[in-house]
Amino acid sequence: MKIPKLIIPALFATATIFGACKKSNIQPISGEQSPAVKLLAGVTPSKGLPRSVVTITGSNFSTDKTKLDVRFNGMAATVYTATATQLVVGVPQTASTGKITVTSDGVTSTSVANFTVTGATQSTWQKTGSLYAAVDPQGNIYTTYGGDVYKGNIATPGSLTIFSNSTTPLKYLRTIATGASGVVYVVEWQRNSIIKLSSTGAVSVLAGGGLAGHRDGQGTAAGFAGPNGIAVDAAGNIFVADYSTIRKIDLSGNVTTFAGSMQQGNVDGAGTTARFSELTGLAIDAAGNLFVADNKNKNIRKITPNGVVSTIAGSGRTGYDDGPAATAAFGYPQGLAVDAAGNIFVADYDYPLTSTIRMINTAGYVSTFLQGNTQAVANGPINASSTYFSDSVVFDVAGNMYISNLGVVSKVAFN
Repeated sequence: MKIPKLIIPALFATATIFGACKKSNIQPISGEQSPAVKLLAGVTPSKGLPRSVVTITGSNFSTDKTKLDVRFNGMAATVYTATATQLVVGVPQTASTGKITVTSDGVTSTSVANFTVTGATQSTWQKTGSLYAAVDPQGNIYTTYGGDVYKGNIATPGSLTIFSNSTTPLKYLRTIATGASGVVYVVEWQRNSIIKLSSTGAVSVLAGGGLAGHRDGQGTAAGFAGPNGIAVDAAGNIFVADYSTIRKIDLSGNVTTFAGSMQQGNVDGAGTTARFSELTGLAIDAAGNLFVADNKNKNIRKITPNGVVSTIAGSGRTGYDDGPAATAAFGYPQGLAVDAAGNIFVADYDYPLTSTIRMINTAGYVSTFLQGNTQAVANGPINASSTYFSDSVVFDVAGNMYISNLGVVSKVAFN
Protein backbone atom coordinates (compact mmCIF):
# COMPACT_ATOMS: atom_id res chain seq x y z
CA MET A 1 0.00 0.00 0.00
CA LYS A 2 1.38 3.38 -0.92
CA ILE A 3 1.38 5.98 1.89
CA PRO A 4 0.11 9.36 0.84
CA LYS A 5 2.83 12.01 0.62
CA LEU A 6 1.00 14.31 3.07
CA ILE A 7 1.19 11.67 5.83
CA ILE A 8 5.01 11.14 5.61
CA PRO A 9 5.97 14.58 6.99
CA ALA A 10 3.51 14.09 9.85
CA LEU A 11 5.06 10.74 10.77
CA PHE A 12 8.59 12.25 10.64
CA ALA A 13 7.49 15.08 12.93
CA THR A 14 5.98 12.60 15.37
CA ALA A 15 9.20 10.55 15.43
CA THR A 16 11.24 13.71 16.02
CA ILE A 17 9.07 14.77 18.95
CA PHE A 18 9.22 11.26 20.47
CA GLY A 19 13.01 11.22 20.16
CA ALA A 20 13.27 14.61 21.82
CA CYS A 21 11.08 13.41 24.67
CA LYS A 22 13.30 10.37 25.22
CA LYS A 23 16.43 12.59 25.41
CA SER A 24 14.81 14.93 27.97
CA ASN A 25 14.37 12.01 30.38
CA ILE A 26 18.12 11.99 31.22
CA GLN A 27 18.43 15.76 31.78
CA PRO A 28 18.10 17.49 35.21
CA ILE A 29 14.57 18.56 36.02
CA SER A 30 14.26 22.30 35.65
CA GLY A 31 15.08 24.16 38.89
CA GLU A 32 16.95 21.26 40.58
CA GLN A 33 20.67 20.50 40.98
CA SER A 34 22.12 17.45 39.34
CA PRO A 35 24.36 15.23 41.50
CA ALA A 36 27.41 16.77 39.79
CA VAL A 37 26.78 20.20 41.32
CA LYS A 38 25.83 19.35 44.91
CA LEU A 39 27.67 21.66 47.30
CA LEU A 40 27.23 22.24 51.02
CA ALA A 41 27.00 19.16 53.24
CA GLY A 42 28.04 20.23 56.74
CA VAL A 43 29.52 22.98 58.93
CA THR A 44 31.93 22.48 61.85
CA PRO A 45 31.46 23.85 64.44
CA SER A 46 27.76 24.64 64.19
CA LYS A 47 28.17 27.81 66.23
CA GLY A 48 30.88 30.38 66.80
CA LEU A 49 31.88 33.93 67.60
CA PRO A 50 32.17 36.72 65.03
CA ARG A 51 35.58 36.49 63.29
CA SER A 52 36.02 32.86 64.37
CA VAL A 53 36.93 30.17 61.82
CA VAL A 54 34.66 27.36 60.63
CA THR A 55 35.00 24.48 58.16
CA ILE A 56 32.36 23.82 55.51
CA THR A 57 32.33 20.38 53.91
CA GLY A 58 30.65 19.32 50.69
CA SER A 59 31.56 18.48 47.12
CA ASN A 60 32.36 20.18 43.83
CA PHE A 61 33.55 23.43 45.43
CA SER A 62 35.65 25.60 43.19
CA THR A 63 39.26 25.74 44.31
CA ASP A 64 39.48 29.27 42.93
CA LYS A 65 38.49 31.53 45.85
CA THR A 66 37.46 34.29 43.44
CA LYS A 67 34.67 32.02 42.16
CA LEU A 68 33.29 31.36 45.64
CA ASP A 69 30.78 33.40 47.59
CA VAL A 70 30.07 32.26 51.17
CA ARG A 71 27.50 34.09 53.28
CA PHE A 72 26.30 33.82 56.86
CA ASN A 73 22.69 34.93 56.96
CA GLY A 74 23.42 37.16 53.99
CA MET A 75 26.76 38.59 55.21
CA ALA A 76 29.80 37.85 53.05
CA ALA A 77 32.54 35.74 54.65
CA THR A 78 36.28 35.50 53.99
CA VAL A 79 37.39 32.23 52.42
CA TYR A 80 40.83 31.28 53.72
CA THR A 81 41.36 27.97 51.94
CA ALA A 82 39.38 26.03 49.34
CA THR A 83 39.49 22.46 48.09
CA ALA A 84 36.87 20.56 46.11
CA THR A 85 35.43 19.13 49.33
CA GLN A 86 36.28 21.65 52.06
CA LEU A 87 36.19 25.41 52.65
CA VAL A 88 37.71 27.14 55.65
CA VAL A 89 36.08 30.51 56.21
CA GLY A 90 35.91 33.32 58.74
CA VAL A 91 32.58 34.19 60.33
CA PRO A 92 31.79 37.80 59.32
CA GLN A 93 32.28 40.44 62.02
CA THR A 94 28.64 41.53 61.69
CA ALA A 95 27.13 38.07 61.16
CA SER A 96 23.90 36.99 62.85
CA THR A 97 22.34 33.59 63.37
CA GLY A 98 20.90 32.09 60.19
CA LYS A 99 21.57 29.91 57.16
CA ILE A 100 24.92 29.63 55.40
CA THR A 101 24.96 29.78 51.62
CA VAL A 102 27.78 28.72 49.34
CA THR A 103 27.83 29.81 45.73
CA SER A 104 30.42 28.11 43.55
CA ASP A 105 30.67 28.74 39.83
CA GLY A 106 27.16 30.17 39.87
CA VAL A 107 25.53 27.26 41.74
CA THR A 108 24.16 28.02 45.21
CA SER A 109 23.61 25.58 48.08
CA THR A 110 22.10 26.41 51.48
CA SER A 111 22.70 24.80 54.86
CA VAL A 112 19.84 22.77 56.32
CA ALA A 113 20.29 24.15 59.86
CA ASN A 114 21.07 27.63 61.09
CA PHE A 115 24.59 28.58 62.09
CA THR A 116 24.40 30.11 65.57
CA VAL A 117 26.50 33.24 66.09
CA THR A 118 27.51 33.33 69.75
CA GLY A 119 28.55 36.44 71.64
CA ALA A 120 30.89 37.84 74.24
CA THR A 121 31.00 41.22 75.93
CA GLN A 122 33.97 43.22 77.16
CA SER A 123 33.70 45.43 80.24
CA THR A 124 36.12 47.26 82.52
CA TRP A 125 36.94 45.22 85.63
CA GLN A 126 39.33 47.76 87.14
CA LYS A 127 40.76 50.98 85.75
CA THR A 128 44.18 51.06 87.43
CA GLY A 129 46.82 48.78 88.89
CA SER A 130 47.69 46.32 86.15
CA LEU A 131 50.26 45.62 83.49
CA TYR A 132 50.33 41.81 83.75
CA ALA A 133 47.76 39.52 85.32
CA ALA A 134 47.19 35.97 86.58
CA VAL A 135 44.18 34.18 88.06
CA ASP A 136 44.17 31.27 90.50
CA PRO A 137 41.60 28.45 90.81
CA GLN A 138 40.18 30.01 93.98
CA GLY A 139 38.94 33.06 92.06
CA ASN A 140 41.70 35.51 92.99
CA ILE A 141 43.27 37.80 90.41
CA TYR A 142 46.83 39.07 90.78
CA THR A 143 48.45 41.87 88.82
CA THR A 144 51.81 43.62 88.68
CA TYR A 145 52.21 47.36 88.41
CA GLY A 146 55.53 49.10 88.93
CA GLY A 147 57.14 47.47 91.98
CA ASP A 148 53.97 46.11 93.55
CA VAL A 149 51.85 42.98 93.28
CA TYR A 150 48.10 43.51 93.65
CA LYS A 151 45.40 41.02 94.60
CA GLY A 152 41.63 41.05 94.18
CA ASN A 153 38.65 38.76 93.89
CA ILE A 154 37.23 38.28 90.41
CA ALA A 155 33.69 38.35 91.80
CA THR A 156 34.24 41.95 92.95
CA PRO A 157 35.27 44.32 90.14
CA GLY A 158 37.73 46.97 91.22
CA SER A 159 38.90 45.03 94.30
CA LEU A 160 42.65 45.08 93.63
CA THR A 161 44.78 46.14 96.59
CA ILE A 162 48.51 45.84 97.24
CA PHE A 163 49.39 42.25 98.15
CA SER A 164 53.20 42.19 98.17
CA ASN A 165 54.79 42.75 101.56
CA SER A 166 58.49 43.42 101.23
CA THR A 167 60.96 45.46 103.27
CA THR A 168 63.07 45.80 100.12
CA PRO A 169 61.21 47.54 97.30
CA LEU A 170 60.76 45.43 94.22
CA LYS A 171 61.73 46.93 90.87
CA TYR A 172 60.07 46.73 87.48
CA LEU A 173 57.88 43.67 87.93
CA ARG A 174 56.67 41.96 84.81
CA THR A 175 54.74 38.74 84.24
CA ILE A 176 53.09 36.80 87.03
CA ALA A 177 51.88 33.22 87.57
CA THR A 178 50.06 31.37 90.34
CA GLY A 179 51.09 28.14 92.00
CA ALA A 180 49.51 25.88 94.62
CA SER A 181 48.12 27.03 97.98
CA GLY A 182 48.01 30.71 97.12
CA VAL A 183 51.69 31.03 96.20
CA VAL A 184 52.50 33.57 93.46
CA TYR A 185 55.59 33.87 91.27
CA VAL A 186 56.61 37.06 89.50
CA VAL A 187 59.45 38.15 87.23
CA GLU A 188 61.51 41.04 88.62
CA TRP A 189 62.98 42.13 85.35
CA GLN A 190 65.41 44.81 86.55
CA ARG A 191 67.16 42.49 88.98
CA ASN A 192 66.95 39.43 86.70
CA SER A 193 65.26 37.44 89.43
CA ILE A 194 62.22 35.27 90.05
CA ILE A 195 60.27 36.36 93.14
CA LYS A 196 58.07 34.11 95.26
CA LEU A 197 55.19 35.50 97.29
CA SER A 198 53.61 33.39 100.02
CA SER A 199 49.85 33.21 100.54
CA THR A 200 50.23 36.19 102.89
CA GLY A 201 52.27 38.26 100.43
CA ALA A 202 55.66 37.70 102.05
CA VAL A 203 58.41 38.18 99.45
CA SER A 204 61.51 36.06 98.86
CA VAL A 205 63.91 35.53 95.97
CA LEU A 206 63.39 32.07 94.48
CA ALA A 207 66.06 32.18 91.78
CA GLY A 208 68.52 34.59 90.21
CA GLY A 209 68.98 38.08 91.54
CA GLY A 210 72.70 38.42 90.98
CA LEU A 211 74.55 39.69 87.94
CA ALA A 212 72.74 39.34 84.63
CA GLY A 213 73.80 36.28 82.69
CA HIS A 214 72.83 32.80 81.65
CA ARG A 215 73.85 30.44 84.44
CA ASP A 216 72.16 27.21 85.49
CA GLY A 217 72.34 26.36 89.15
CA GLN A 218 70.57 26.25 92.48
CA GLY A 219 68.30 29.13 93.45
CA THR A 220 70.09 32.47 93.72
CA ALA A 221 73.29 30.98 92.30
CA ALA A 222 71.55 30.79 88.91
CA GLY A 223 71.55 33.70 86.51
CA PHE A 224 68.97 35.08 84.08
CA ALA A 225 69.80 37.17 81.01
CA GLY A 226 66.44 38.85 80.46
CA PRO A 227 63.51 37.06 82.13
CA ASN A 228 60.05 37.85 80.85
CA GLY A 229 57.19 35.31 80.61
CA ILE A 230 56.49 32.85 83.42
CA ALA A 231 54.20 29.83 83.81
CA VAL A 232 53.70 26.99 86.30
CA ASP A 233 52.79 23.43 85.30
CA ALA A 234 50.49 21.05 87.16
CA ALA A 235 53.43 19.48 89.03
CA GLY A 236 54.64 22.87 90.30
CA ASN A 237 57.62 23.29 87.96
CA ILE A 238 58.19 26.90 86.90
CA PHE A 239 59.11 27.89 83.36
CA VAL A 240 60.63 31.25 82.48
CA ALA A 241 61.08 32.84 79.06
CA ASP A 242 64.61 34.20 79.42
CA TYR A 243 65.88 36.15 76.41
CA SER A 244 66.24 33.36 73.81
CA THR A 245 65.94 30.41 76.17
CA ILE A 246 63.32 28.63 78.26
CA ARG A 247 64.50 28.02 81.81
CA LYS A 248 62.99 25.49 84.19
CA ILE A 249 62.94 25.82 87.98
CA ASP A 250 62.11 22.46 89.55
CA LEU A 251 60.53 21.83 92.94
CA SER A 252 63.93 21.92 94.66
CA GLY A 253 64.71 25.36 93.20
CA ASN A 254 67.29 24.09 90.72
CA VAL A 255 67.44 26.11 87.48
CA THR A 256 68.21 24.41 84.14
CA THR A 257 67.92 25.34 80.48
CA PHE A 258 64.90 23.50 79.10
CA ALA A 259 65.04 24.72 75.47
CA GLY A 260 66.96 27.14 73.29
CA SER A 261 70.34 28.78 73.79
CA MET A 262 71.84 32.25 74.03
CA GLN A 263 72.42 32.06 70.28
CA GLN A 264 69.34 33.62 68.71
CA GLY A 265 67.62 32.10 65.69
CA ASN A 266 64.42 30.54 64.45
CA VAL A 267 64.97 26.78 64.49
CA ASP A 268 62.66 24.00 65.63
CA GLY A 269 64.15 20.95 67.31
CA ALA A 270 64.71 19.18 70.60
CA GLY A 271 65.74 21.05 73.75
CA THR A 272 68.82 23.21 73.45
CA THR A 273 69.14 22.57 69.70
CA ALA A 274 66.12 24.82 69.12
CA ARG A 275 66.57 28.55 68.58
CA PHE A 276 64.40 31.49 69.65
CA SER A 277 64.62 35.29 69.57
CA GLU A 278 63.47 37.63 72.35
CA LEU A 279 60.80 35.55 74.04
CA THR A 280 57.87 37.11 75.87
CA GLY A 281 54.69 35.34 77.07
CA LEU A 282 54.26 31.73 78.20
CA ALA A 283 51.22 29.49 78.73
CA ILE A 284 50.68 25.80 79.51
CA ASP A 285 47.78 23.63 78.36
CA ALA A 286 46.10 20.74 80.17
CA ALA A 287 48.44 18.22 78.54
CA GLY A 288 51.55 20.02 79.80
CA ASN A 289 52.53 21.54 76.46
CA LEU A 290 54.24 24.90 76.79
CA PHE A 291 53.46 27.73 74.36
CA VAL A 292 55.77 30.70 73.96
CA ALA A 293 55.49 34.00 72.12
CA ASP A 294 58.64 34.42 70.04
CA ASN A 295 58.48 38.18 69.71
CA LYS A 296 61.31 38.90 67.33
CA ASN A 297 60.55 35.94 65.07
CA LYS A 298 56.85 36.93 64.94
CA ASN A 299 55.60 33.44 65.68
CA ILE A 300 54.17 31.19 68.37
CA ARG A 301 56.15 28.11 69.37
CA LYS A 302 55.08 24.91 71.10
CA ILE A 303 57.29 22.88 73.43
CA THR A 304 56.17 19.40 74.42
CA PRO A 305 56.77 18.06 77.96
CA ASN A 306 59.80 16.27 76.49
CA GLY A 307 61.24 19.54 75.21
CA VAL A 308 60.54 19.19 71.48
CA VAL A 309 60.03 22.62 69.89
CA SER A 310 57.83 23.33 66.86
CA THR A 311 56.34 26.44 65.28
CA ILE A 312 52.54 26.37 65.38
CA ALA A 313 51.68 29.82 63.97
CA GLY A 314 53.29 32.77 62.27
CA SER A 315 54.98 33.31 58.93
CA GLY A 316 57.74 35.54 60.30
CA ARG A 317 56.21 38.64 58.68
CA THR A 318 55.12 41.61 60.77
CA GLY A 319 51.40 42.23 60.41
CA TYR A 320 47.94 41.17 61.47
CA ASP A 321 46.91 38.82 58.67
CA ASP A 322 44.50 36.08 59.72
CA GLY A 323 44.18 32.68 58.05
CA PRO A 324 46.14 29.42 58.02
CA ALA A 325 48.64 29.39 60.88
CA ALA A 326 51.67 29.05 58.61
CA THR A 327 50.81 32.16 56.57
CA ALA A 328 49.30 34.32 59.33
CA ALA A 329 51.23 37.35 60.55
CA PHE A 330 51.77 38.73 64.05
CA GLY A 331 52.83 42.18 65.20
CA TYR A 332 54.63 41.86 68.53
CA PRO A 333 53.11 38.86 70.34
CA GLN A 334 53.17 39.21 74.12
CA GLY A 335 51.02 37.38 76.67
CA LEU A 336 49.46 33.97 75.92
CA ALA A 337 46.58 31.98 77.39
CA VAL A 338 44.96 28.64 76.55
CA ASP A 339 41.24 28.09 77.06
CA ALA A 340 39.55 24.87 78.18
CA ALA A 341 39.00 23.80 74.56
CA GLY A 342 42.69 24.18 73.67
CA ASN A 343 42.42 27.43 71.70
CA ILE A 344 45.39 29.75 72.17
CA PHE A 345 44.90 33.50 72.67
CA VAL A 346 47.68 35.99 71.98
CA ALA A 347 47.98 39.59 73.18
CA ASP A 348 49.50 41.05 70.03
CA TYR A 349 50.41 44.70 69.68
CA ASP A 350 52.45 47.18 67.71
CA TYR A 351 52.34 50.19 70.04
CA PRO A 352 51.10 52.83 69.36
CA LEU A 353 49.65 51.64 66.05
CA THR A 354 47.34 48.88 67.15
CA SER A 355 46.65 46.23 69.75
CA THR A 356 44.69 43.02 69.25
CA ILE A 357 43.82 39.73 70.83
CA ARG A 358 44.41 36.94 68.32
CA MET A 359 43.08 33.40 68.50
CA ILE A 360 44.74 30.22 67.19
CA ASN A 361 42.11 27.50 67.03
CA THR A 362 42.74 23.79 67.40
CA ALA A 363 42.49 23.32 63.62
CA GLY A 364 45.48 25.63 63.07
CA TYR A 365 43.84 28.86 61.91
CA VAL A 366 44.48 32.36 63.24
CA SER A 367 41.68 34.90 63.65
CA THR A 368 41.25 38.27 65.33
CA PHE A 369 39.27 37.84 68.54
CA LEU A 370 39.35 41.51 69.61
CA GLN A 371 40.41 44.47 67.50
CA GLY A 372 42.84 47.14 68.65
CA ASN A 373 42.36 50.80 69.45
CA THR A 374 44.99 53.54 69.41
CA GLN A 375 43.20 55.68 72.01
CA ALA A 376 41.65 53.63 74.81
CA VAL A 377 39.77 50.44 75.64
CA ALA A 378 36.30 50.38 74.06
CA ASN A 379 33.78 48.15 75.82
CA GLY A 380 30.78 46.31 74.41
CA PRO A 381 30.16 43.24 72.23
CA ILE A 382 33.46 41.83 71.01
CA ASN A 383 32.62 42.51 67.36
CA ALA A 384 32.41 46.22 68.24
CA SER A 385 34.81 46.60 71.20
CA SER A 386 38.60 46.87 71.27
CA THR A 387 41.74 46.58 73.38
CA TYR A 388 44.49 49.10 74.02
CA PHE A 389 48.16 48.15 74.45
CA SER A 390 47.28 44.69 75.80
CA ASP A 391 50.16 42.86 77.52
CA SER A 392 48.55 39.78 78.99
CA VAL A 393 45.44 37.62 78.74
CA VAL A 394 44.23 35.00 81.26
CA PHE A 395 41.15 32.86 81.96
CA ASP A 396 39.36 32.07 85.20
CA VAL A 397 37.91 28.65 85.98
CA ALA A 398 34.51 29.73 84.66
CA GLY A 399 36.01 30.57 81.24
CA ASN A 400 35.90 34.37 81.54
CA MET A 401 38.83 36.24 80.00
CA TYR A 402 40.81 39.03 81.65
CA ILE A 403 43.03 41.38 79.64
CA SER A 404 45.63 43.82 80.95
CA ASN A 405 45.46 46.99 78.85
CA LEU A 406 48.11 49.50 79.98
CA GLY A 407 46.77 49.75 83.51
CA VAL A 408 43.15 48.79 82.77
CA VAL A 409 41.89 45.28 83.49
CA SER A 410 39.12 44.24 81.09
CA LYS A 411 36.81 41.28 81.51
CA VAL A 412 35.33 39.38 78.56
CA ALA A 413 32.26 37.31 79.47
CA PHE A 414 31.05 34.75 76.95
CA ASN A 415 27.33 34.39 76.33
